[in-house]
Amino acid sequence: MSRRTTGPVFGRSARLRHWDPVFFLAPLLLNAAGLYLIAVTAPRALPAQAVFTAAGIALFTAVSLLGHGLFVRFSRPLYGLFVLLLLATLFFAPVIAGSRAWLVLGPVHLQPAEWMKPVLALALAELYMRPPAKLVKILLLGIVPLGLVLAQPDLGTAVALGTVLAVTLYFQRISLRMVVTVALLAAFLFLFAWLFLFKPYQKQRILTFLFPSYATSHSGYQAKQSLIAVGSGRLTGKGMALSTQTQLRFLPAQHTDFIFATLAERRGFLGAAFVLGLFALLILRMTAAGRASPEPDARMLAYMLAGFFSFHVMYNIAMVLALVPITGIPLPFLSYGGSFLTACWFSAGLLNSLAARRYGQYES
Repeated sequence: MSRRTTGPVFGRSARLRHWDPVFFLAPLLLNAAGLYLIAVTAPRALPAQAVFTAAGIALFTAVSLLGHGLFVRFSRPLYGLFVLLLLATLFFAPVIAGSRAWLVLGPVHLQPAEWMKPVLALALAELYMRPPAKLVKILLLGIVPLGLVLAQPDLGTAVALGTVLAVTLYFQRISLRMVVTVALLAAFLFLFAWLFLFKPYQKQRILTFLFPSYATSHSGYQAKQSLIAVGSGRLTGKGMALSTQTQLRFLPAQHTDFIFATLAERRGFLGAAFVLGLFALLILRMTAAGRASPEPDARMLAYMLAGFFSFHVMYNIAMVLALVPITGIPLPFLSYGGSFLTACWFSAGLLNSLAARRYGQYES
């Protein structure tokens, strides 16, 4: 017969014994691949990314030991803090790459919107600790940060936040009328952003994707160079010396948004397939951890984080292959950027804690 145990029975030593190796080793290998690609394409950025990696691993360890439940319980203050930080970006952040997204704190550039993704997942999961979760509260929790990110403007990050919200709505089994209402609201937000928030280059990217004949010589440049890089890598890649797209700087943003194209050119189909296999293993493990969890908040948290990672991986690779508009969606653990990398490691720590806890949740 099983009974629910209290916290002391499942302490930190038990969590250490039941850590899920996938949630550490897969991110570690992906992060190592990112460091290699940054070293060969943007060596000046390597020291900073190495520091971000160390900070991310330390954060992963701390979150794994503390447990996801602590962060779910304190999700409301965390949510409020990052909403305030998003508001601060609109007033105090400098304009970088056409948007106000980074708060400059001395040598540190913080992008609150990247951290808002796991924080929003925590806040939505917290609603499931007190069922029934109210649909209006779910929508408000999602729409507030989404609107603030659109105001920066940052369409890609807003869609990523929308993915976390969409996973929650899916499990709410909402009515068709509510689906139509949410869709109309999303369309209104997009129209408002198009008329008042989006910069000309952002509109150009969307129009170039929807209507290729509308493309100018400049607007289609990134997609063309990315396709050349991916295609020229063939099976095993061109290596260091012959990678013309990256060596000669034809490929833009090769250590950030287009790092997968850099990988495909240098290491070919085999290297790209290895990285995609690691992502598939990681995301499948996330959904498996969610299904196995007996706690509704932990289950929803796992599904939302799986949705967040899945969106980033699929959209970034589709962007590299010119299948979707270019919106600056980074690739988890590979792309350069401290805020996004540490947010990914934080999310991995939550999932590791969630997976470990199910072993100590019940005892015979």
